[in-house]
Amino acid sequence: MPIGPILQALWRDPESARRFNYRRSKTQEIIETLHSNSGKLPAYDDFFHGSDYLEHTVPSSTHTKRQTAGSISG
Repeated sequence: MPIGPILQALWRDPESARRFNYRRSKTQEIIETLHSNSGKLPAYDDFFHGSDYLEHTVPSSTHTKRQTAGSISG
């Protein structure tokens, strides 16, 4: 099943679009915390605080506000 049409439908729904926005807002919050706290986080309470996410997403700055990040585990 193609994922593109599914994601488009989810972005059209206000509630799911709000949930998608969580990654962007949380990432921005983490970046601001890192900048104001000598590159250190005071707590690790979310997936987005993990080194896998931070090392592969934040430094690259390639994600725009409207891009959707996904992960697959097996």
